[in-house]
Parts: sequence; structure tokens; C-alpha cells
Amino acid sequence: MEDPINTPAEYGKSHKWMKRSIFWNLPYWKTNLIRHNLDVLHIEKNVFENVFYTVMNVKGKSKDNMKARKDVGILCDRKEIAIPSNSISQTIPKALYTLTKDQRRVICEWLHNLRFPDGYASNLGKCVDMNALKITCMKSHDCHTICSAMLDIDKLMELEKKVAVILCNLEKIFPPSFFDSMEHLIIHLPYEARIGGINDGAFEPFSIFNYIGRSQGRPKIRWLSENKLHVAHTYILRNCPEVQPYYKIFVNYLQGNSLDAINKAIDKHFAKWFENFVANKVNQVIDPLLQSLAWGPSMKVTTWPGYFINGYNFDSVTHGIEKATMNSGICVQGSNVEEICTDFYGLLQDVVQLEYHGNRWNRVVLFECTWFDPINGTKVNPLYKLVDVNRKKMYAKYDPFVLAQQAIQVNYIEYPSMKKDKVDWLAVCKTKAKRMVEASWPGKDSTAYQMEEITSNPVISIIQEIPSLVDP
Repeated sequence: MEDPINTPAEYGKSHKWMKRSIFWNLPYWKTNLIRHNLDVLHIEKNVFENVFYTVMNVKGKSKDNMKARKDVGILCDRKEIAIPSNSISQTIPKALYTLTKDQRRVICEWLHNLRFPDGYASNLGKCVDMNALKITCMKSHDCHTICSAMLDIDKLMELEKKVAVILCNLEKIFPPSFFDSMEHLIIHLPYEARIGGINDGAFEPFSIFNYIGRSQGRPKIRWLSENKLHVAHTYILRNCPEVQPYYKIFVNYLQGNSLDAINKAIDKHFAKWFENFVANKVNQVIDPLLQSLAWGPSMKVTTWPGYFINGYNFDSVTHGIEKATMNSGICVQGSNVEEICTDFYGLLQDVVQLEYHGNRWNRVVLFECTWFDPINGTKVNPLYKLVDVNRKKMYAKYDPFVLAQQAIQVNYIEYPSMKKDKVDWLAVCKTKAKRMVEASWPGKDSTAYQMEEITSNPVISIIQEIPSLVDP
């Protein structure tokens, strides 16, 4: 479109542009790299349905219909699929991209029998109508499962340049009615993925606040002592991935001291140092979640006698003392890899929820535990790797808290032995998670299914020959 002649390049009724977006009033808008927030799953679902319904020739859903064919005769030079605008025939010539009944049956049977690992996708067989040879009620994530592929970042940049070519090649195949706004939004997705990263369309809190669990039993309100609150807060900071860059800065200040001195300084001073560091405007820490963490939690906490997380039902020792089952055994991975046994074993005493200021969702659930001594109170059978703990040898350091999502449930079993050397030792039995896959330590792949190889990329060419669309 040509610019209006003799008009200034500004906004207003007598200027080139009649309307100006209100977002340009924001001081950072002109330097904002992404001025849109596209829902990838929504686009994937619409594009998938347009393609699938068209090639499957689903009545009422296909983009290839009588009106579309007449539009081809008016707008395009594609006589092989065009229908004259004055035609009174109600028969649509079959195009090459439309599947036959036998082909549709093969596709439906394939989808009906398709099986994925737990949690990867829903049961697609329930979406297939074998009588009508069509699919219905597919969720966005199901469409994403079929459409998505793993790409190397270099290939992503290459596809970003050629996505318009892909759409042009599709325009050589499908009628104009196929292309609505969703198909053209694809052009923006590679750039958004490269610049903005993953976005699920919802507010994503820090991982420290983003846990999946369910409280059990009657809640109680209690007030933590200043020392216990400090220990809990320090543990949360040390285990929050978003705080790790600042944690490394603090540790670098302590270089030259002994390891024991560094650990004592971290336990005593890191929380206060982090608060001062974030409060200092020179450091430009403007993230509200980091600020909330730096301010610290409220001394008023909520406690429960039980909690469900990671597929386990956890009970405190006092809550489960009269039960026929034992749900208070806790196991977490130790941080010191130089120890003989790096895993910590203990007993759950209480479930504590701390709340940070700024947002009602800024909550962290901790398990307050007592620990068996990981050195003198724990031994591992060198042959069978079986673990025993000594009930009378407890961990001397006051470090009772762990994140609820770090906990694995174990069971402690007494030995049926008359020997006195076995009286104080308990055998550790790790249990299987209920209603979900078994949890694993951080760093190990716990995903139900992932592609292990990068998908090969098709050759994209603007001069690609499109075969005849007339069905022979």
C-alpha cells in the first residue's frame, strides 16, 4: 500500500496513520522484542484440525466445500480444482489431497490403536469414530503431541526464514478458504520460541513455589521461633534455582576460607545478605518473586499432620502412631557427594507451609524431619546395596527441613533376629509411588517419553513442484 501523498509521518486525522496503539504509551514498548503473546497450543490445535478435517473430508468441518471451489475459480488460476461460479452442480470434484474412504479408515484405525506412555497424551482411541471415519473432541495437548517435533536451534532459525515459503507451498495445494488467521500466525511462532522461550499462556511461578501436592488432615496455625524460621528460610533460598546466581556471588566472597567456615557463614548470614542485595537499587533486582523471597516468610505458618506429593501419602510420626501402616519414613538426597552414603533417611515430624509476601500463591511446603546420622548411623551392604539405619544415632546438626517435592517415602523394618547387634538397626525399604510414576533424584531423566533424536528437517524450496491436484 502506498503512503498518502503530502502527509507527515505522524499520527492524527490529517496524517498518515489514523490510529495509534495504546501500548506505545509504555516507555519500554519501542524496545520490546516481542509485542505479542501467541498461544502455541491454540494455534497448533486450529491448524491441525484445518488440515485433518480437510484431507479427511469431514462434512461441516472441511475447508474444501462448494463455496471454496467457486472462490478458486474467481480468485485463482487453478482450473484443476476450480468450479465455475455459475455452476448449478452440487458435485465437488475430488482433489488429490482428499483421502479415499479406505485411506480414511486406515488413518482412523491407526489413531484408534495408538498407545502412548502414561501421562504423555490422553486416550486418542476415544476420539475416533470408526463408523463416521472421523475424530472429535481432541484436546490441544493431543494435537500438540501429533504436531510437535524436536528441533535444533540452528534449524529453528532456518525454519524461521522459510516458514513463509512453507505457507506459499500450502497455498498451491489447498483452496483459499483453508487459510484463516491461524495459518498466518505460524509465521511468528519460530521467532517467539527463539526469543521468548516456552510459554504455556499462564503465569508461571518460580519452581520453588510451583509444586503439586495436597494437604491431609486438619490444618493448624502456629508461630515459628526466629531461629527455626531462619533455618527454614535459608534452606529455601539455597534450594531455589532462581536464587543460585546470587548464592554463587555470596560464596565467591568467602573464597579462601575453610569449607566448614563457608558453610557456617552461609547458614548464618546468606539470608540477610540476599535481602540487602535485592533491596539495593544499584543491583537492579526488580523481579517481584525475588523481592518476595528476599523479604522472607511470615512467622505465622500452617501445619498439617499429612501430605500427598510425588505419589506418596506422608503422615507425621504422631499422626500415624496408631495406624497399621507406616507413612512417616523420609529419604532425600544428600548434598555432600564425598560422604559414604549421600542419602539422608529420617522421620517426618510435621508438614509446614511458609507464606512469602507479595502474592497468596507464594507458598512453600516443607517437611520438618529428624534424621538418622548419615555417617555413623547409616550403612550400605556392599554386595546387595541394602541400607540400614541405626535408630539411636541421630544427625547432630540442626537441619530439620526439606522441600516436600524432594521427599521419597521409605519404610523402616526391624530385623527378626535374636542378636543384640541388630536390635538398634532398621532395614530401609523404598516404596513405590501410588497413582503416578516413581519419583527420581534431580538430574535423572524422569520424563515418561521424550524424543532422543532430533527430527530431520525437510528441504524447503519456493520452486518446489506441486503435483497435479486432480485425482486420477
